[in-house]
Amino acid sequence: MKISEKDFLSLLNTLNFKNKTLVFDMDHTLLKEDISMLMMKEYGYFKEYNRLIKQSKTQEDIIKAYEFSVECFSRYKKKDLVVVLKKILIKNLYRECLVKVVEKASKEKGKIIIVSASWNFFVQQVVLNFQKIFQYPIFQYYGSTVKKNLSFEEKKHLLLKNNIIPYMVFGDSINDFPMMELSEYAVFVKNPKKKYKKIGQKILIMSL
Repeated sequence: MKISEKDFLSLLNTLNFKNKTLVFDMDHTLLKEDISMLMMKEYGYFKEYNRLIKQSKTQEDIIKAYEFSVECFSRYKKKDLVVVLKKILIKNLYRECLVKVVEKASKEKGKIIIVSASWNFFVQQVVLNFQKIFQYPIFQYYGSTVKKNLSFEEKKHLLLKNNIIPYMVFGDSINDFPMMELSEYAVFVKNPKKKYKKIGQKILIMSL
């Protein structure tokens, strides 16, 4: 079902997040951009990543591209990566209407969890930056490691393994659909410039 940002915010006012868990994908969802892509552009890896994505024909091919986006940074000192991340992670990079969701959940004692296919270190830095800028707590976060990529069904498996049944899930791609199946409310943040395959009827589609 399609929903405007205005109608979504109206719906938000009718919900109570006390003791509820809200799960957010990070890139192109809570963030307007993909942090891994921004970093790959800074370090010169984006061209190869883009080639892998464009040539991908299966889910396994996409996962290999995601794995590349993690592996290419594992050789760098984290303190050097932080210097670049601090320049990228500005307040305007966060999606305002979803920051409002986090704000409401924080006031009503709900839990915010981020589940991302991006490298866990990048997810950690985004969380720390978000909390510093907005002063709202993130209860937990999960990201990919060199050994294990957190995408597609792996996101759903992680939630189930940790006994996390989300009240609301926010995502932006088919990568997030499996964990959306677990939630009472699922919000798909749609890029109007992109074409998508069939989106489940249960999912609220919000164009931003």
